[in-house]
Parts: sequence; structure tokens; C-alpha cells
Amino acid sequence: MLAMDTVVSKTLARREREGREVMGLSTYRFGLMVGLCGTTIRKLEQGDANVRLAVSYTHLRAHETP
Repeated sequence: MLAMDTVVSKTLARREREGREVMGLSTYRFGLMVGLCGTTIRKLEQGDANVRLAVSYTHLRAHETP
């Protein structure tokens, strides 16, 4: 199971980084948009962060009512 988590983490990190770069956003600016600090975004991209926690938090933020 650990190997699968690593593959998923790396895939998510690659997709996030590619999308962020296509939009021309810094880790800081992207972090502001999704409700995470730039440090966490960098950790996600390096595979050092808990992706499940970050994705869950982002998912919750996406469903907040204005």
C-alpha cells in the first residue's frame, strides 16, 4: 500500500506543479488561491507533505459558501 501512496503522491505533485506553471502562478500565489501556504505547496510538489490532508482541506475550501 505504501508504494501505491507514493505513486499517487508523485502523480498529484506532478499534475499540480504542471498546472500551476501553465497558469504562471508562484507557489505562494497558488497557495493563497487554494487556502494552503506556499511552504505546503512546495512540500506537496517534493512529495514531503501529507497529500490526503492537503487534498481534503482543499476540497472543503472548494465547497465553502461565500
